[in-house]
Amino acid sequence: MSALSNCSTTVWASNATTIVGSPTGIAGFNSTLLNGPLGIAVGTNDSIFVMDYSASYYRMQLFYPGSQSGITIINATGGTGLNQISSFAALNIDVSGNIYILDRLNYCVTKWAPGASTGILVAGGNGQGSSLNQLDSPYDFFVEPNTSYIWIVDYNNCRVVKWMNSSTGVLVAGAGCGTRSSQFYYPTGLFVDTSDSNTLYVADYWNHRIQKWLYGASRGTTVAGQSGVSGSALNQLNKPYTLTVDTSGSLYIVDYGNNRIVLWLLGATSGIVIGIHLTMRIICSSLKATEYCIKIFMIIHLGKLYQTTRSKILRF
Repeated sequence: MSALSNCSTTVWASNATTIVGSPTGIAGFNSTLLNGPLGIAVGTNDSIFVMDYSASYYRMQLFYPGSQSGITIINATGGTGLNQISSFAALNIDVSGNIYILDRLNYCVTKWAPGASTGILVAGGNGQGSSLNQLDSPYDFFVEPNTSYIWIVDYNNCRVVKWMNSSTGVLVAGAGCGTRSSQFYYPTGLFVDTSDSNTLYVADYWNHRIQKWLYGASRGTTVAGQSGVSGSALNQLNKPYTLTVDTSGSLYIVDYGNNRIVLWLLGATSGIVIGIHLTMRIICSSLKATEYCIKIFMIIHLGKLYQTTRSKILRF
């Protein structure tokens, strides 16, 4: 995720531009169409990286600015090998063009160098579990640009861990599953503000809140939503799934249960629906480690909001 370069007074267009895929929603698995985009990242010169999926087959498509034709840079079948993906969750791109893939049901992060046909293990990979060298259904992650340290939201372990090497992680936040300020109840989204001493923002899915967690703290503070209370009022959230944060500290939240993206200004007690009403593409009734889910993926890059839909990428 990238922070906005402008302030929180940004006004989002009510109509989006289709920058990748069919404007009419036609699905396909060729150079100009997408079948099931699972995640996006914006690279150098606004190049778009898209993880696309079809029938247990994954491909990473690279779209250069202004081009509607993608180049396949990763091909992977479903499986447990380092050249395979079991259940894609999220992706990151570093300044060297390395692609990091979070694999939810292989319980690991792999790093793919430019041109590589297989990844290398950089976090997890020790099976499903709760030890600090293990992950259990991780849903989101962040790669520090300067250090390549990897921060991971570990869903079933209700924690955030930081991996500074490929051997083991360090517990950063989360004291078990629960409703207290020191806990998460199955978190799904993460933003790390490297400009603010690595302050964390966590989408605490089943607590219906966004938690702000200062690095090194033992508990977080609710900055959006009402802890443990779901609802559709503008001061409430219903299963917040993922988020990003701009340079002024405003939050952009994918509010899955309410089919909307909400802008929550710094210090506000309620949010603003920013004109992007969603048909949420989450193909499961609830988030469990045994289910296959596809999420709306949202990032903000240089003042522009990018969002996945069923078969295309939109830019606002």
